Amino acid sequence: MYMESQIQAMRNIKDGSLYLLIASIIDILLIVGIIIDRSFGLSFEFLLIELISYFILIYGFTKLRYGFYGLNNIYDIRSNLGTAGINMFIFGIIAVLFSDIFLPLLYLGIILLVGGDVLTGLTFYDIGKHFDVKLAVVAGILIGLSITLPIGYIISYVASLQIIDKVSKIPPKPPMEIRTKDTTIGYGILRSSGIAEFKVYSNSQAEIVTAKIQGYEFPVLEITPKNVKPGENSIKVRFSLSGMFTPGNIYNVELLLSNNEKLIASLVYEM
Repeated sequence: MYMESQIQAMRNIKDGSLYLLIASIIDILLIVGIIIDRSFGLSFEFLLIELISYFILIYGFTKLRYGFYGLNNIYDIRSNLGTAGINMFIFGIIAVLFSDIFLPLLYLGIILLVGGDVLTGLTFYDIGKHFDVKLAVVAGILIGLSITLPIGYIISYVASLQIIDKVSKIPPKPPMEIRTKDTTIGYGILRSSGIAEFKVYSNSQAEIVTAKIQGYEFPVLEITPKNVKPGENSIKVRFSLSGMFTPGNIYNVELLLSNNEKLIASLVYEM
């Protein structure tokens, strides 16, 4: 399931790279059109094509953001930088669009556009390092340079395909062995809001020290109640969820008690 989330994230990044490449090519063609015929920049056709380009650009950034979001549980990928870079780039576009009204917005917009490219490029660079795919590293550098942005997105599209293929070939981990002497299986529901409600069985009374979803490192915001008693216990844990989860799949929640006993519950994920 962990690999599935990575593959889905890379698919979003692949699609986002493709749409951003298309938007970049359209903008380049529009610039060429203005150079050839300056009156083209004032025509209805120019405005219509430019509007279509913006929609493609925003959609591409949305896909890219989903992709980065799906990788933010990988410690050595600074996906938050990529998300911030996307936001900066969008604000930069808005600033440039309104620069005719207030000229300093043009300079602010350029700074935001370049800064956004740098942050987005750093995330692509991290992705390449993590998955050991050199093309993604090169894509990150080219995207970060701004002027080579279209080439960077061409390479990132190809690199994403390589990463998807690479992750798909990784054999799944064997089922986790659960030792009955220190663990007890419970059951419940994990909701997309981050709230996990489940029942577990304990052999003793103890304080709940920590809770985690196995295979992930999500912050725990709240655990209710704070203790378990012998027998069946109804537990509610609120996680700060992030990443891609598949409805209907089962995720294991592990409770560590003050007596070093571990309680495990298998939860069905619901939207």
